[in-house]
Amino acid sequence: MFELGNKVSSDFVRDLSLNPDISRVPEIGLLYSELVQGIPPIFRHFIDNIKSVHSVLVFISFKSIPISKVAMEERFLFRQVEPRDYRMFRCVVRYGYNNVIEEPKEFERLLIDNLKEFIGHDHFIREGSVFLREQMEDQPAQRNNGSFRVSSASIQSLNNIVAVKSGNFSSRMVSGPIQGAEEEMQFVQKAMDNGVVYLLGETEVRAQQNSSLLKKIVVNYAYNFLRKNSRQGEKVMAIPRNRLLRVGMTYEI
Repeated sequence: MFELGNKVSSDFVRDLSLNPDISRVPEIGLLYSELVQGIPPIFRHFIDNIKSVHSVLVFISFKSIPISKVAMEERFLFRQVEPRDYRMFRCVVRYGYNNVIEEPKEFERLLIDNLKEFIGHDHFIREGSVFLREQMEDQPAQRNNGSFRVSSASIQSLNNIVAVKSGNFSSRMVSGPIQGAEEEMQFVQKAMDNGVVYLLGETEVRAQQNSSLLKKIVVNYAYNFLRKNSRQGEKVMAIPRNRLLRVGMTYEI
């Protein structure tokens, strides 16, 4: 609830994208968070300490579903963070109680493949409709025997749209929205080839100084003891130590 109430605002991300002092690292950054809605406040702490952002950044949250298994095509739920050209994404990874979290390399492959598929689909939905509408406006419907028919140019525009599959860059480059989608997917693949870095925030939760004695005992000792002995992000994901970047932060509640 604390993270939800203090999540990073869209204005902060917009200002960040316009800040010339923030450099972009040509890799993919995976920031693990327990927050499934919005961007966690630890991200602002990362920026304050590192002064850089990976060229593709994915905020990842794991969510347990009370079913046996979550099918692979329903495992990764993506949402793009505005502004879109900054290439930041939210991802909720859903597992059933019989699903097993993959090894790092396999998890990264599945994540990136599904991200590229999301980019292709999202790009088509957003820009494909605009592209077709412009084509329809350029070639208006023509009346034929009391009815309307779509011009041949519009039909050709429909034929130019092809399905974009994840990991497949052999599709022919065509005019319209598909070319932009392919370029974005290639950008993500290139960033992955340069490396994947895991970002973890080591948060310490403390009761405020004016809190009651009971609250201090519950938060400072009982809660933190349970937290340290529960599953941690790097243990759950089996993150390689040489690709793990930590930043500490204290929450006062």
